[in-house]
Amino acid sequence: MSSNKLVIIAGILVGLLGASLVLWGNPLNMGNCVACFVRDIAGELGLHRAAPVQ
Repeated sequence: MSSNKLVIIAGILVGLLGASLVLWGNPLNMGNCVACFVRDIAGELGLHRAAPVQ
């Protein structure tokens, strides 16, 4: 599989996951901001302890 197809598939999967999380009750920023999505997931998993973003 070419790297372009892999990037497109990964983007689609992250987009679908973000939209699904919003439908399931998570904050709206998780559906439209990849940086916010990754930051919030990292905080939930305990990978950082920055109080303002947990």
